[in-house]
Amino acid sequence: WFSNDQGIDLPDNLKPAVVEAMAPYNEQIAGLSEQVGTVFPRQTMKDASGASMMDPKTQVTKIHGTSVLDASTHTFEENLVQSLIREYPDENGAALTNVALNTFVNQSGKVGLAAADASREAGNSPNTALSAAVAMVGPKQVEQARTVTTALVELFKKSGLEDPADVGFDFSAQLEAADASLFLTDYSGRCNVAMLAAIEARGAKSVFIDFLKALEQKGGGKLSCSVLVAAITTHLAWKALMRKRLSVTTVSNLPWHFRVFSTLIGSAASADKQERHTFCGVANKELMSSWSFTETAHLALLGNRPNEEALYAFSVLLGLIITNGPGTISAQGAKGAVSADGPEVPERIQVNKGYIG
Repeated sequence: WFSNDQGIDLPDNLKPAVVEAMAPYNEQIAGLSEQVGTVFPRQTMKDASGASMMDPKTQVTKIHGTSVLDASTHTFEENLVQSLIREYPDENGAALTNVALNTFVNQSGKVGLAAADASREAGNSPNTALSAAVAMVGPKQVEQARTVTTALVELFKKSGLEDPADVGFDFSAQLEAADASLFLTDYSGRCNVAMLAAIEARGAKSVFIDFLKALEQKGGGKLSCSVLVAAITTHLAWKALMRKRLSVTTVSNLPWHFRVFSTLIGSAASADKQERHTFCGVANKELMSSWSFTETAHLALLGNRPNEEALYAFSVLLGLIITNGPGTISAQGAKGAVSADGPEVPERIQVNKGYIG
């Protein structure tokens, strides 16, 4: 009735054919096949975590099964993605991640940056100052991106798409069924053009990006950067979602997490170091097209682009502190901050409150 070979090429004698179950089980199985992603069970989360654990023998913390020692060999942006989707992105996914995170890192003119600067001037600690900026990344800031993510999942969930980097995939049916008003706006800025140019400059491929470009060509509006970020996060999560490692709610919230990441790094640099088109003296377009988010974080904190040696040391440091265990004060703070938002209605949980906690 069921088969899952995990993508392994098994010999025929180890791959029994799948047959239709007898009634009424066949109807129940058909209903299960309509479900995309997983549904996590309700459980007590005090001193517990669905992501991190402390190895009782080595006392080394793991996140989604990866020790922080191994995490330290990965880049900052790769560890951020792994913390959300439970697996590391490939080279193509990492390129898309860098475009998405660097697109919103410049906080010039944003009220969150003004709040962070005011908090710093008041003598507050760095995490308190950054919390002031994160408080401004509320649900309305990412409403369109979350809506687009949900719409993309609905459009492609039964399409047979396995690899979102397969640019030869035929999405004509999805293009015909799509409600253009969900994806296109009257947006006339340059950010979307710069973002698409950055994706091309990095040689990154995505079915979802190509789908949105085709939808724009049909007419009726323009793509915004928020919509493109939604496409990138859907791309990153797609394989894990199809294998039921993630819930649909998690996937729809990914653009929110990404916006918080960009805001945290962007607000670490004071307002006098940011202008509309430059961040710490580097053009936004250059950050989007050629800088890794690890390099951008180094620029925000230390004021320069790191050489290979400094970049390695910085990546190791960030990897080692990616998590400090499920029962820690910081973990309890994140859970406590959103405890009143759910859990009966997961969509009500405000992601930025968790980061503030």
